Parts: sequence; C-alpha cells; structure tokens
Amino acid sequence: MPIGFRRCLWFALSFSILMVGVANGQEDTCSNANIDAMRGRANIGASDQRRISDWVQGQIDGFKDWASFRDCFAKQVSDSGNSPQFTVQLVTQTAEIAATQFASPAIAADAAHALARVLVDMNRPETYVGLMAGLKLAEAPARFVCVLGLLRQQSSVAADQAKLTQTVQSLRDVGLTEKSPVVLGRIYEVLAIPGQVGAVFDAYTALFDKRLEDRRKLGFVEDGAELYAFEFFRSSAVQEALSTAQKSQLVSRVAVFLRFAAERYDVPGLGFAELDMVERVLDGAEDVLEGVVGGNQGGKIRDALSAGGAGKSRAILQEAYRWVGNATDGTKGVLNAAPWNVPAGAP
Repeated sequence: MPIGFRRCLWFALSFSILMVGVANGQEDTCSNANIDAMRGRANIGASDQRRISDWVQGQIDGFKDWASFRDCFAKQVSDSGNSPQFTVQLVTQTAEIAATQFASPAIAADAAHALARVLVDMNRPETYVGLMAGLKLAEAPARFVCVLGLLRQQSSVAADQAKLTQTVQSLRDVGLTEKSPVVLGRIYEVLAIPGQVGAVFDAYTALFDKRLEDRRKLGFVEDGAELYAFEFFRSSAVQEALSTAQKSQLVSRVAVFLRFAAERYDVPGLGFAELDMVERVLDGAEDVLEGVVGGNQGGKIRDALSAGGAGKSRAILQEAYRWVGNATDGTKGVLNAAPWNVPAGAP
C-alpha cells in the first residue's frame, strides 16, 4: 500500500474516531446510564440520590451554553419514563446543588443565570431552597430570575407558615440592599401574597422607608419599582384587611412617594419613558390614598393627567399639594389633618 494512501487512510480513520468521540461526548454530557437505570424506580435511595447529584454537578461543571444546558435538564425532567419519586429527587438535588453553587464566588455569571432559569423551568416546590439562595447572587439578571421563580410559588409559600416567615424575612433583607429597581419591583410583587397582609406589611414599610431615605439623600430618577407595591395596596381586599394603625403607616409613606413623583413630573426636559413612569406612579399612589382615606377628599391628579398630562405639570403638582400640603406657602392638604397627621409637604 503506498505510503501516501496509508497516511490518508490513517487520517480519515483518526478523524472519524475523533468525531465519534466528540459526538458521544456531547451526547454523554446529558445522557447517563446510571440515571437511566434508576429513572423508573419507586424508591430512590441514598446511593441513587448521590448519582443524581453527581450528574447535576457534572452538568454545571461542563456548562458551555445557555440553550443546551436548559434543554438537557428539560429532557431529564420531562422524560416519560420518570417515576414521580425520581422526578422529585432530580429537582431536589438540582435545587440543593444550586444553593451551594450560588453561594460560591467562583460560579460564572452565565452559568448562575442558566442554573436559575433551570429552577424556574422546573417550577416545583422542591426548587425553593435554590431560588432563595439565588436572591443573593451578584448578577442582577440571575437574581431577577430567582425572584420570578418565587413568584410562581406564592401559593405553596402561603400554605407553609415556616416557609412564609422565611420568605418574607429574606425578601425584606435582600430588598433593603437591592440596587436594581427591576429586581426590587418583582420583590414587591412576590410579597403580594394573597390573604397574608399581616405577614407582609412590615416588610413593605421597611422597603418603603429605605427607598424614601435614599431619595432624600441622593435624589432620584423615577424607576417605577413601587408600582408593584401600589398594585397590591390599591386592592380593596387588602385595604379592608389593614388595621387602623397600618392604614396610617401606609398613608404616611405613600404620601411622600406621591409628592416626590409630582415634583419630579414638574422637572423640565424629562424623557418620554420617565414621564410615562411618573404618571403611572402618580396614578397608583393616588388610587391607594383614595381607597384608604376615602374618595373626593384630596387632590385629583388623575383628572389633571387626563386633561393634559405633562403639559399641565404645575397643575398636577398643585393637586398633589391638596393631598400633602405645601410647607412653603402654608397650604394644607387633607392628609395633614387627623387621623393621618402627615407633616405639611410630606417631607
């Protein structure tokens, strides 16, 4: 056999072997004989759980791209051969490893984001521990995904008192240091657990106080995070569940948000996006106040918005002062009187 031909044949065979190896390697990153062997079992013992854990860790260690990573987990979870017990353990092991990985500074941002997305894709109560750990991730997109995952679990959280207490406390704590208004808005939304006003009220007021403190010290651009909170508190069912003291606490804070928004609206040259956001905040805040205080007592900001919007920003500011008063000229607002006792101008 000529040397040149032998070399070509050797190269072709070597290339074929290499490509088969690559193909098998790609396939093996998702498929696993140990996993397949236990998939249908009704009893997933400790050794099986370790094998599942090893498989999950292997996926994380071998992470290359978002799409294939999510697809691999989706195929395993949705496999028609899964017993209910296997699925529970697959989700449980994934969540527990995610909690450990999320606490490690070594995890890459894209891998953390993809792993968070996998937990949300699974959409099962067993992912709770991983989603909670993900609230402290360094990257805002990954935190956002974990918050969305918790939003889907409101019902199971509300049904478990210990889990409810832990969730509310953790959301309060992370919300106090959250720098992303997008994430904070969703934290407000997760806190809006139906039928649990008493459990979540103090967390809301703590977050309101931190946001208002930052605005007084640093100034602000209206980002609309509080819209999710106002959506919760403008509900008549929520308002009816508030005690007299809670109503007063709520009004004292929403009044300041309203004043800030009205003054911001009067700043010349705001872009369309922020103008739209301010209008939404004014609408939500006034709706909360009207519901708690009683309609037809304060200003009519929304009427003024309908009559001209940004073209009548000074008129809208005056309507806000009818709510909170104006410390500069001594004008009184409805909220300055008892039982609300908001200081003039809602400083």
